[in-house]
Amino acid sequence: MRPQFRSKDVTVLAEDSLAAPDKLFLEFDGLSEQEVLRRVEEGLYDNRKARYAREWLAHRNALHDQDSIRALQARAQQAHDIARESHRLVVEASNLARVSESMAREAKEIAEKAVRDARYSLLGARLALFIAGLAIATAILV
Repeated sequence: MRPQFRSKDVTVLAEDSLAAPDKLFLEFDGLSEQEVLRRVEEGLYDNRKARYAREWLAHRNALHDQDSIRALQARAQQAHDIARESHRLVVEASNLARVSESMAREAKEIAEKAVRDARYSLLGARLALFIAGLAIATAILV
């Protein structure tokens, strides 16, 4: 907010208060931050202009800091979203592993039963072969 002086209903801006700094700030805006800093460091500005230049540089640094904070917040949100998605995928993988383990157990039980059944079938086939041999031997002897 600009300080104002009223004189008979006419608003007059204080020449030394903000009208001049506004002009300086516009001048600084036309230069790069590095150029303004260089001119301050080399003493090319008088004390008053150097003070406003430092103020302008501080303001620009604050803007950069705000941009950096916003960028960091955005990165933190991305990291949070990635972590949440990673957790969801881990839970899903864990559930799939449980289902796979259950299916593997069931397949093992089926395979073990098939082996038992095959052994019984082999035993039955051997017994049938033995009985067939006895029948042939009896048929030959009789």
